[in-house]
Amino acid sequence: MPVEGEVYDFSETGTNTSSDLMIWTPEHSSTGFFADEPVDDFVQIYHIYVFSPEEREARFWFRNDDRIRAWNNGTLVFSRDNWDGGVEQSQDFALKKGINSLTFSLSEFDSDNYLAVRITDRSDVEYTDLAYSFGPLLPLTDAYVSRTLPRSYDAGGTITVTLSLRLNPNDKPSAVTVIESVPQGLSVGDAGEGTIIGNTIQWSLGGEGVRPRDLGYALTVPVSQRGNIPFIGHIVYGGNLIEEVVGDDVAYEEAPPSPWEMAGSIETIEIDPGSYSAAENVTMGGGAASDYSGSLEDFGRGLVSGLKPSQTGGWAEYELSVTHAGEYQIILDYGELWTMFHQAADVTVTVDGSLSLQTFLFPTTHCYSYPYGSLPVYDGAAYDPERKAKWTVGSVSLSSGSHTLRLTFPAMYPAETVSDRFNDGRPVITKIVVTNYPGLVLPCAANPHHLD
Repeated sequence: MPVEGEVYDFSETGTNTSSDLMIWTPEHSSTGFFADEPVDDFVQIYHIYVFSPEEREARFWFRNDDRIRAWNNGTLVFSRDNWDGGVEQSQDFALKKGINSLTFSLSEFDSDNYLAVRITDRSDVEYTDLAYSFGPLLPLTDAYVSRTLPRSYDAGGTITVTLSLRLNPNDKPSAVTVIESVPQGLSVGDAGEGTIIGNTIQWSLGGEGVRPRDLGYALTVPVSQRGNIPFIGHIVYGGNLIEEVVGDDVAYEEAPPSPWEMAGSIETIEIDPGSYSAAENVTMGGGAASDYSGSLEDFGRGLVSGLKPSQTGGWAEYELSVTHAGEYQIILDYGELWTMFHQAADVTVTVDGSLSLQTFLFPTTHCYSYPYGSLPVYDGAAYDPERKAKWTVGSVSLSSGSHTLRLTFPAMYPAETVSDRFNDGRPVITKIVVTNYPGLVLPCAANPHHLD
């Protein structure tokens, strides 16, 4: 779910990634043409990182049907509103030395549709030394470590972990310490060249030991182990510089299918919380400056609005349909009045009257401009595009076809309580998402708020 300032930053492309959930799927085409599905009226966004060993005067060659737009490092390179007429088009641009972030948007209106792009030099000769990546290329700090895990583990078996140490040859640190925490419940079967200290394995490297290399260790998994196993580790160098180990960070009980394998069956349904088919004791608010019954922190701005239960509880019911049978995650996008008054809010999600999931929505970030003055601190998408959290409630198995989803909120305050933006802990539901995108791990994407 790309947001401004994070891995995929499209703030300069005119694409608002804060309002709509975006699912990124690796794509491959044997023909070189993409977005050629037989459907109409859609917008698809494609992104890729290209590494150039030096600055280049380059040229895009492209085919499009219908509208295409292209950005390099946030700068619009070209825009074409209509079909290419069956002829490959071109546009000159510059590749900077290092990482280039390329983004393409295709808007389809009717009839046929496709997108194809390639890069050459200004003499129309293709480069042989460009590298690409679907994910962000790791910045070359003085040192970093990347972890590799098996796709899944066996209870009672062994998890073999590889830590790849990489260094900046122009500014190599004199000493490096790598620290890996042993996940709870697991034991060290083989520490490799590391030393076991408490619940960690540590490698203290100096002299000739500070070189690009792989460090390995093995963990023993108890027979009773269930669920996904999280990993965390750090690298320390330069006296007090600390970086988190990157790469794989979860060993799965069952390896999830890759997005590539599921590309044709990934399905995501976004539900507007105000589009309920039946409801009781809930409101949709935020339209008026003085209406705090359903808004997050309106304060005359209308920052966030959504579905809010009454003080004595309420419920709302929604109809949805899925094409592909399988396991689906349910995600609630939510906010609150003044960080939900620093308390968690209970909510139950029921599917088809029988499958029930219960969770607590925790206090999260909010706009800080009120009542602390008019300074533009987190007072807009440029400062804080995600003023609300997303919380994965859980997963349910859905058959192909129609389903009914109900949100139920218990009572939080007596009916006679006078609630306002300073004491109201009820959540505001801003979006409901149902998706079978693989690899989501519970909990997901919630940012607890500090207690100010």
